[in-house]
Amino acid sequence: MHRICSSWLLGLTLGTLLVTSCKRDHAPSSTDPAIQTAKRDWAAQDLILAAGEHAVDCSAAGEAMQAALAAHRNDLVAAAATTRDPAKVALVTDYMTAHPDEFPDQEDRWDKLLARCPRNPTIHAVNAEIQLPDRKLGEPDPLPATP
Repeated sequence: MHRICSSWLLGLTLGTLLVTSCKRDHAPSSTDPAIQTAKRDWAAQDLILAAGEHAVDCSAAGEAMQAALAAHRNDLVAAAATTRDPAKVALVTDYMTAHPDEFPDQEDRWDKLLARCPRNPTIHAVNAEIQLPDRKLGEPDPLPATP
């Protein structure tokens, strides 16, 4: 019985090492166009958020965020298009998981800004538009691909 358990454990360990090394060998490249699109999208979202954070009041925050959104709309739309391809979604997800320092969390920052300006419709509209930048008024929400 001990020999069977040892063989099973050895097989599991070798299998885990093989799978891990295979994943590492096929890690997405930072030069892949889908990953470059995701990086531009993340940077655009960061700039839009920073515009609101640095404004003196909620009205100015909304205006600054709208201007930043207009300046970076193409990056957001390109990223939204990427989400329609399950292979690209998986590639970008793998890259983001492997490189979290390149995609710092923005949720707490958004929460603080929305708490500071809870009734500012412009800030809420910008937040919604970042999520679905290519949606036309009256259209249903597009469903992103799942990996």
